[in-house]
Amino acid sequence: MADLIAQGPQPQDRWRKRLTASQIALELGRGECRFSTPWDDRISRRHAMLRWDGRTLVVERLAEARNPIFWRGGRADQLKLQVGDHFVIGQTTFSLVEQRVRVVAPESIHAAEHSFEPSTLKQIRYRDADRRIDVLARLPDLIRGATSDQELLSRLVNLLMIGIEPARFIAIIRLSMDAPPNSSDTVRIEDQTPTASDGKSLGIDILHWDSRLLTGTQFSPSASLIRQAIESEQSILHVWGMPIEQLDSHSTQSEQVDWAFCTPIASDACPGWAVYVAGDYGVIPGAIPSESTSRIARELQEELKFAELVATTLAALRQNRYLQRRQDCLRSFFSPVVMEALAGSDPEVVLAPKESCLSILFCDLRGFSRESEQAKGRLRELLERVSEALGVMTRHILRTGGVIGDFHGDAAMGFWGWPLATPQDALRALEAALSIAGDFHGDAMKDSHMHGFQVGIGIASGNAVAGRIGSSDQVKVTAFGPVVNRAARLEGITKMIPAPMLIDHATAESVAPFQTSMGFRLREIASVLPYGMSQPIQAFEVIPTAHQDIDRLHSDLLAYTKGRDAFQQGRWKEAREWLEPLQMRDRAAGFLLRHLFDQQPSHPWDGIIRLDQK
Repeated sequence: MADLIAQGPQPQDRWRKRLTASQIALELGRGECRFSTPWDDRISRRHAMLRWDGRTLVVERLAEARNPIFWRGGRADQLKLQVGDHFVIGQTTFSLVEQRVRVVAPESIHAAEHSFEPSTLKQIRYRDADRRIDVLARLPDLIRGATSDQELLSRLVNLLMIGIEPARFIAIIRLSMDAPPNSSDTVRIEDQTPTASDGKSLGIDILHWDSRLLTGTQFSPSASLIRQAIESEQSILHVWGMPIEQLDSHSTQSEQVDWAFCTPIASDACPGWAVYVAGDYGVIPGAIPSESTSRIARELQEELKFAELVATTLAALRQNRYLQRRQDCLRSFFSPVVMEALAGSDPEVVLAPKESCLSILFCDLRGFSRESEQAKGRLRELLERVSEALGVMTRHILRTGGVIGDFHGDAAMGFWGWPLATPQDALRALEAALSIAGDFHGDAMKDSHMHGFQVGIGIASGNAVAGRIGSSDQVKVTAFGPVVNRAARLEGITKMIPAPMLIDHATAESVAPFQTSMGFRLREIASVLPYGMSQPIQAFEVIPTAHQDIDRLHSDLLAYTKGRDAFQQGRWKEAREWLEPLQMRDRAAGFLLRHLFDQQPSHPWDGIIRLDQK
């Protein structure tokens, strides 16, 4: 069995794909295909067709391909590759390799063994925290961009290769359990089940693996190390210490690796899963003194901590998907109102997409980048804090009868008005927003894990299509339409004004009568036209009145309204007279003044502030 490896200009621009003998040609390009290389703009959307017969890889350049294929020092429109050959398109090299995986059992080589509790690794500080954070910052996009479990595992292995520089081999493996997971929740196995030399099955599956080497070197993970790590639920490190001439030909060290560690992935959705890493730390072949094995163990603690963090992230993602499937069509994202509708009707009818009048809320977590810099040695703690913050958002959305529509990195989207519309949908959306904002402010934040984070919230109301959208194996309940984009833009505008909570005109009209009873005040900020939109948005700020000097607030709002009216009507001098006394304590007044001073409104002035891409 052979693999095709693509390597672009950056370390992260890489994949390893298993080739299966077939008469059907497979597409290579930058589009949506199995052999997609999105990082290289010199590769056309449809560039070549591949056909593997088990011995030869035939590559044929397509007519619409803009750039040539280079092979053996020249251009070629059709080429036949054997194992060990490679070809180049643009900045990407494609290598045909044949590297086998053979799990070694029983172990015949003595190894110095070190075990690591998660609490021990948590205390370790990275010496290169900036680089680690840079690699881990790719995780959200990596997870969102994966179209399947197999693609996700491929991307995670690649990220581990970037983050763990001493590694030669990295694999995500699974120790077979008595009760295997449901087939719908299982990834496709890359290799046949490894066996020992006597043919007895070891019950260990290689879900995905990769190597820095492009030779035919065999990868031989240690069965005893894998079992010990998974059964003990600890990261286990083995450092081999026998002279190389005494090694068994099937041993791990005979592949020129001096150490290997296995980190379990603790999750009900990943039963028996683990990350396996093996590498060479520059040890000279020959007898390795015991003090050297201890030194290597100390040096590798940071690599173990990095692997544990990635394993924790994978476990959380798989657990979330596992629970979603078990809850039947994302039931964990439904409020009691939706669950009642599902209980009393045919779910297919209730969940079917339909047009409804919705109130959409976008809530974005602010301060993540700053907190990442301050938590260089406490990345697991940072992950827990972000999860807690997202939990606050989802809890209040569900509590007020909303539906969780989607997660966008460190932001959540919820909506009200589906499957059952009520006159209070906009009010419920605002109630959720006020509760979320309240949990991120005040004295309660001082002792909270969310200390240091803030939120920006945008709400818009109008017609949209909502319901179950997607294919049979990838489905979610969400909403789409112009109102969804408007709510997302309002949330983004909160960074520019800045104001923590902005709503559109339709929402403001619905909630205005409840200002006193719910403890907030509304004011129109301005008419803004976000970049890329054709219609302006009347942006209103929601100001909670708790802990406010009501008389001062009333006076400031009155002055701002007069200044804003003068601004919109082009009476610049009068606008400055009203707004300048407010700017030290009113960020919205400062926003209008900056527009006056830095970007003089065009003439004839139509009262609309046009925002750039920022």
